[in-house]
Amino acid sequence: MMLVRHNQLKYKDGILIKAVGQLKFEVLCFKDLVCQNSYITAAFESELGMCLMADKFFNEFYDQNFKGGMTKVYFGQRFWNVRLERSSEGGYFKAGWSKVVEEVPLDTEYFLVFTRLDSMTFDVSVFDPDTGTEVFIIKVKGFF
Repeated sequence: MMLVRHNQLKYKDGILIKAVGQLKFEVLCFKDLVCQNSYITAAFESELGMCLMADKFFNEFYDQNFKGGMTKVYFGQRFWNVRLERSSEGGYFKAGWSKVVEEVPLDTEYFLVFTRLDSMTFDVSVFDPDTGTEVFIIKVKGFF
Protein backbone atom coordinates (compact mmCIF):
# COMPACT_ATOMS: atom_id res chain seq x y z
CA MET A 1 0.00 0.00 0.00
CA MET A 2 2.88 2.37 0.73
CA LEU A 3 4.24 1.73 -2.77
CA VAL A 4 0.90 2.77 -4.29
CA ARG A 5 0.64 5.92 -2.18
CA HIS A 6 4.30 6.91 -2.51
CA ASN A 7 4.17 6.67 -6.33
CA GLN A 8 0.62 8.06 -6.59
CA LEU A 9 -0.47 5.07 -8.66
CA LYS A 10 -3.91 5.11 -10.24
CA TYR A 11 -6.21 2.42 -11.63
CA LYS A 12 -4.48 1.92 -15.01
CA ASP A 13 -0.92 2.33 -13.75
CA GLY A 14 1.18 -0.79 -13.26
CA ILE A 15 3.94 -2.25 -11.16
CA LEU A 16 6.57 -4.67 -12.43
CA ILE A 17 8.50 -6.54 -9.75
CA LYS A 18 11.59 -8.40 -10.96
CA ALA A 19 13.78 -10.65 -8.84
CA VAL A 20 17.40 -9.53 -9.19
CA GLY A 21 18.76 -11.78 -6.48
CA GLN A 22 17.62 -14.34 -3.97
CA LEU A 23 16.09 -11.72 -1.66
CA LYS A 24 16.43 -8.59 -3.80
CA PHE A 25 13.79 -7.15 -6.13
CA GLU A 26 13.61 -4.32 -8.62
CA VAL A 27 10.29 -2.46 -8.63
CA LEU A 28 9.26 -0.44 -11.68
CA CYS A 29 6.16 1.76 -11.53
CA PHE A 30 4.48 2.39 -14.88
CA LYS A 31 2.52 5.67 -15.06
CA ASP A 32 0.35 5.96 -18.17
CA LEU A 33 1.98 2.70 -19.35
CA VAL A 34 5.50 4.24 -19.22
CA CYS A 35 8.43 3.80 -16.83
CA GLN A 36 11.78 5.43 -17.66
CA ASN A 37 12.87 3.85 -20.97
CA SER A 38 10.17 1.11 -20.98
CA TYR A 39 6.48 0.86 -21.75
CA ILE A 40 3.75 -1.80 -21.55
CA THR A 41 1.42 -2.90 -24.34
CA ALA A 42 -0.88 -5.86 -24.88
CA ALA A 43 -0.06 -8.49 -27.51
CA PHE A 44 -3.59 -8.47 -28.92
CA GLU A 45 -2.79 -5.25 -30.74
CA SER A 46 -0.54 -7.33 -32.96
CA GLU A 47 -3.58 -8.88 -34.65
CA LEU A 48 -3.87 -5.68 -36.65
CA GLY A 49 -0.45 -6.29 -38.16
CA MET A 50 1.04 -3.57 -36.00
CA CYS A 51 1.95 -2.92 -32.39
CA LEU A 52 1.13 0.46 -30.89
CA MET A 53 3.65 2.38 -28.81
CA ALA A 54 2.46 4.27 -25.73
CA ASP A 55 1.89 7.89 -26.82
CA LYS A 56 3.66 9.33 -23.79
CA PHE A 57 6.70 7.14 -24.53
CA PHE A 58 6.81 7.97 -28.26
CA ASN A 59 6.47 11.71 -27.66
CA GLU A 60 9.19 11.65 -25.00
CA PHE A 61 11.82 9.93 -27.15
CA TYR A 62 10.94 10.93 -30.74
CA ASP A 63 10.48 14.52 -31.85
CA GLN A 64 8.14 15.90 -34.53
CA ASN A 65 10.85 15.50 -37.19
CA PHE A 66 10.98 11.71 -36.78
CA LYS A 67 9.56 10.20 -39.98
CA GLY A 68 10.04 6.53 -39.14
CA GLY A 69 12.79 4.01 -39.64
CA MET A 70 13.90 0.42 -39.25
CA THR A 71 14.38 -0.84 -35.71
CA LYS A 72 15.68 -4.06 -34.18
CA VAL A 73 13.18 -5.71 -31.85
CA TYR A 74 14.73 -8.39 -29.62
CA PHE A 75 12.86 -11.27 -28.01
CA GLY A 76 15.57 -13.06 -26.05
CA GLN A 77 18.57 -13.73 -28.30
CA ARG A 78 16.65 -13.28 -31.58
CA PHE A 79 15.78 -10.03 -33.25
CA TRP A 80 13.53 -8.90 -36.07
CA ASN A 81 13.82 -5.83 -38.26
CA VAL A 82 10.58 -3.90 -37.80
CA ARG A 83 9.69 -0.47 -39.11
CA LEU A 84 8.73 2.16 -36.53
CA GLU A 85 6.20 4.61 -38.00
CA ARG A 86 4.72 7.91 -36.86
CA SER A 87 0.99 8.62 -36.96
CA SER A 88 -1.07 11.55 -35.73
CA GLU A 89 -1.65 9.65 -32.47
CA GLY A 90 1.97 8.60 -31.86
CA GLY A 91 4.12 5.68 -32.95
CA TYR A 92 3.64 2.07 -33.93
CA PHE A 93 5.63 -0.90 -35.22
CA LYS A 94 4.33 -1.90 -38.66
CA ALA A 95 6.32 -3.52 -41.49
CA GLY A 96 7.91 -6.66 -40.08
CA TRP A 97 5.68 -6.90 -36.99
CA SER A 98 3.47 -9.58 -38.58
CA LYS A 99 6.60 -11.74 -39.01
CA VAL A 100 7.32 -11.38 -35.27
CA VAL A 101 3.76 -12.51 -34.49
CA GLU A 102 4.15 -15.46 -36.89
CA GLU A 103 7.44 -16.65 -35.43
CA VAL A 104 7.13 -15.85 -31.71
CA PRO A 105 4.55 -17.90 -29.81
CA LEU A 106 2.68 -14.97 -28.24
CA ASP A 107 -0.64 -15.57 -26.52
CA THR A 108 -3.10 -12.78 -27.32
CA GLU A 109 -3.49 -12.02 -23.62
CA TYR A 110 0.22 -11.59 -22.84
CA PHE A 111 1.58 -8.20 -21.89
CA LEU A 112 4.72 -6.98 -23.61
CA VAL A 113 7.23 -4.67 -21.94
CA PHE A 114 9.33 -2.84 -24.53
CA THR A 115 12.62 -1.44 -23.26
CA ARG A 116 14.41 1.09 -25.44
CA LEU A 117 18.11 0.17 -25.64
CA ASP A 118 18.92 3.00 -28.05
CA SER A 119 16.89 5.10 -30.48
CA MET A 120 16.25 2.18 -32.85
CA THR A 121 16.70 -0.96 -30.71
CA PHE A 122 14.18 -2.49 -28.33
CA ASP A 123 14.23 -5.49 -26.01
CA VAL A 124 10.85 -7.11 -25.35
CA SER A 125 9.89 -9.03 -22.21
CA VAL A 126 6.69 -11.09 -22.25
CA PHE A 127 4.43 -11.52 -19.20
CA ASP A 128 1.49 -13.82 -18.50
CA PRO A 129 -1.41 -11.67 -17.18
CA ASP A 130 -2.82 -14.46 -15.00
CA THR A 131 0.35 -15.27 -13.09
CA GLY A 132 2.31 -12.06 -13.59
CA THR A 133 5.38 -14.13 -14.42
CA GLU A 134 7.75 -13.55 -17.28
CA VAL A 135 7.40 -15.93 -20.22
CA PHE A 136 10.73 -16.80 -21.77
CA ILE A 137 10.76 -17.30 -25.52
CA ILE A 138 13.31 -20.00 -26.31
CA LYS A 139 14.63 -21.27 -29.60
CA VAL A 140 13.59 -24.86 -30.28
CA LYS A 141 15.55 -26.89 -32.82
CA GLY A 142 13.66 -26.95 -36.09
CA PHE A 143 11.82 -23.70 -35.32
CA PHE A 144 12.86 -20.07 -35.76
